[in-house]
Amino acid sequence: MNKILISQPIDDAGMQILEGQAEIIISPEPTEAVLGDLLKEADGLIIRTAGQVTRSMLEQASRDTSHVV
Repeated sequence: MNKILISQPIDDAGMQILEGQAEIIISPEPTEAVLGDLLKEADGLIIRTAGQVTRSMLEQASRDTSHVV
């Protein structure tokens, strides 16, 4: 099952859509260090306003990021 990282909690309606579709990981804090570390094991990322994704974070991701837009 794919793992989806969420930078911070989302609305319950959004969580219901994701349930059963993927393993959900909610970051304990939306800092570059924490998100970057968790992103190494994620197949996808849902970013909210408090988080920021940098090129460095994507380059460190161990999973295929060729589909990142």
